[in-house]
Amino acid sequence: MSMQNLRYFAAVVQHGSAIKAARRAGVSQPALSAGIRALEAELGTALFERPSGRSLRLTAAGRRFQARAQRILDEFDAARAETAAGAGAQRMRLGVLATLAPDAVARYLAGLRAEFGAGVVEVWEGAVPQLAQWLRQKRLDAAITLAQGPARQMQPLFAEPYVLLVPRQGRHARFASGEASLADLHEAPLVARFYCEMLGSAIAHMRRAGVAPRIVARPERDETALRLVAEGLGVTLAPKSLAGGALRALPLRDLQFQRRIALKWRPGLPPPVLARLKSALAAP
Repeated sequence: MSMQNLRYFAAVVQHGSAIKAARRAGVSQPALSAGIRALEAELGTALFERPSGRSLRLTAAGRRFQARAQRILDEFDAARAETAAGAGAQRMRLGVLATLAPDAVARYLAGLRAEFGAGVVEVWEGAVPQLAQWLRQKRLDAAITLAQGPARQMQPLFAEPYVLLVPRQGRHARFASGEASLADLHEAPLVARFYCEMLGSAIAHMRRAGVAPRIVARPERDETALRLVAEGLGVTLAPKSLAGGALRALPLRDLQFQRRIALKWRPGLPPPVLARLKSALAAP
């Protein structure tokens, strides 16, 4: 039984569609679908219902198989980590928040590679709930994510405000002052970032103030969302670190949200490893 096909199965269960699972796994959708079909052929049963839409749901057999498949993956990952440790290599599996600025990810990764070695650092990208789940399951050693939960289980890294990103070229008349307010967002074209941690709270805050932006796009990838803003399709709420290039950041006078980013680690991470990890990421 192919471990890769098991990982494809787990990815589809997690994301609910082959397209999203393939994107997260870094493979083409046909390759992932072929792996799922091979697994089903080996097991002699269908694992997913395949309706006409994109969403995939587990069959009864798929639900029975899911827990056992996850245990197999967890045991394999644990065995691989133990083998690497026995060979003298400390493998470090780091999760990073999907909405972190690429430059920040690169700086933290450089610090980890300097401490643990370039060949033993593995990076997984995900949303806040995914990273939390992977830490609980000990599939990750640590994660750079939102600072949520007990303070003793995290090390603060930085905080940054949410701003309004607008195109640097072709200035909008309503934002001519160099800053924005809630009133400026009423009926403004808004690109809603799929993984924006503050989007729900921001929209609720706007509605309470009688402000109703006009959502023109809901891209899953930040790269796509920022490109649409740069091309003039609309504006978007985002952490300040995502500004730059073709995008300029406008402070929001009456919507002062910020996010705090921290290093979090899995239960049972050995103290010497944790100490090295904290040191490597303390000052990227």
